[in-house]
Amino acid sequence: YGNGNELITLSLYSFIFVTFAFGLTLGVIISVGFLLGIQIRGIIRNRTGIEDYIVDKANARKRNTAFIYPYDLGWRRNISDVLLTWDGIPKGNGIWWPIVHSTTQFTLSEEQLLQKKYKRDNAHEVEIIRDFSGGYCSSLKFGISVWFCQPWSDETRQLVRVGEHWMVTRVSKHWFYGALLNKQKTTESEKEKIIVIRGWFPRVCARRL
Repeated sequence: YGNGNELITLSLYSFIFVTFAFGLTLGVIISVGFLLGIQIRGIIRNRTGIEDYIVDKANARKRNTAFIYPYDLGWRRNISDVLLTWDGIPKGNGIWWPIVHSTTQFTLSEEQLLQKKYKRDNAHEVEIIRDFSGGYCSSLKFGISVWFCQPWSDETRQLVRVGEHWMVTRVSKHWFYGALLNKQKTTESEKEKIIVIRGWFPRVCARRL
């Protein structure tokens, strides 16, 4: 229509729609760009988010020698192994992967098991002295600071009852994370069927034994 030189007059509604569409486009560009940055960062370091978490804990834990992440072969090798293969499939068969010299295929798994053992060894038992009904809003009755300083995670805010015993493995300023202890005697086959109840609850609801 026309020769392309005509002056385009926008009405108020057209201007609003154009501005709204531009905002959506800009938001998509930013969010996709952010995701692209995360993917590129993961490829360069050859680490997933959970592996980042394990490595951070490994570096923070007291140890005699520095922890060496086994799959970081240098950024050039990492990129070539993922993006520059002839068939488009990353090197490795899904079980065995290229690793750094002086490490093994099980270095990361061994470190993860050590971290879990360290976590169990440092856990402590608490007894519930105040009821908590669970959920994100019911902690308001314990004060605005307890409600506002909840852990930044989607993990359960667990219902707890007076007299229960919990094994706490994580602690924040106002919250405990733990698992409900089963005091009943059970056989090994019964233990496999028991659903472990875990979650966060306010610290004011418990006392350490």
